[in-house]
Amino acid sequence: MSDSVLAYGVLAAICLGLLVSAAAASPALGRPFVAPLVDLDALVVGAEAGVETLPYDARVAAGVGWGFETARLHWRLRAGLPLGLSATARLGYQDWPEGYLLGQAREQGFEGAFSWEPNWRTQVAGRLFYGRVGQTAELLDRQVSYGWLQHDGRLVYSWPLEVRARTEVVYGRAAPYPPAAGQDGSFYALSVTLPVRLEHLHVIPRLGYSAGEQVLPGFRYRLGGYGDGWLRAYGPGAFSGPILLNGTVEYRRPWLEALPVPVLSQLEGGPFLDAGTTASHGTAWVQLEWQHSYGLTAALPLSGILLGMDLAWNEQGHFRAGLRASDEF
Repeated sequence: MSDSVLAYGVLAAICLGLLVSAAAASPALGRPFVAPLVDLDALVVGAEAGVETLPYDARVAAGVGWGFETARLHWRLRAGLPLGLSATARLGYQDWPEGYLLGQAREQGFEGAFSWEPNWRTQVAGRLFYGRVGQTAELLDRQVSYGWLQHDGRLVYSWPLEVRARTEVVYGRAAPYPPAAGQDGSFYALSVTLPVRLEHLHVIPRLGYSAGEQVLPGFRYRLGGYGDGWLRAYGPGAFSGPILLNGTVEYRRPWLEALPVPVLSQLEGGPFLDAGTTASHGTAWVQLEWQHSYGLTAALPLSGILLGMDLAWNEQGHFRAGLRASDEF
């Protein structure tokens, strides 16, 4: 992808500005808006402005935000359209620290995505991307094209038992940037998470298998504090490999139910135990080196997001505290 792509992005931003201005001048064209932008997956906070067009409820917006992990400014341009039957689609161009590819800190390019929620038990999402990615926020050194598909379903939902299954598949091709003849190849990953909740007890096993790090450097699972797998007594990415085996057990009870304050009355906490390992292809089961962490957690569910604080120790007595924002489950 040449630098002319950036010129297209600038042109799209100018067109968006003209569209917002026209909507402000003529309400019949749509409703302009400005809203805060908080992307917890990418750890980006900023603002978004655009227009909601009438009568189709299409949404065209530009967002700018600061990445707390990348320590740099990011931006994105998106156009979304409801398709009916609880489905939406979007097109966009962005420079954003997405988390769809293992070990990549930043991506810049074109995307097309959809989401579909046919019923309360099932959610399906997909994404196609073409552009450049990099292991660090400073260097976009690989040209990639890939597809990503996720299925999230409730297998059992009968209080006090809930069982979910989340499956993610990534497949793509990568080449050095600028491209070199004969140096492109495929990469792929399959991840499965099976959360189980029995009233206050939460059990979350995570399994992952990937291949293709030779064509996309850094394309491997990270195990540690809030990586692809959780070992909360260790720093992010303390362990890594193409295969991930990880599990978390938490017992969280409400602490302040009697308080008349609605938000604080939902605060819950209790002990937890993490266990996991990463491995190379061909590693025998008896050769796996398991790591553990244990401690106390406090969590506050807020609109589908679980804000938590953890105090964790490992077998060697090393202590680590951390803050997290994760799926409410």
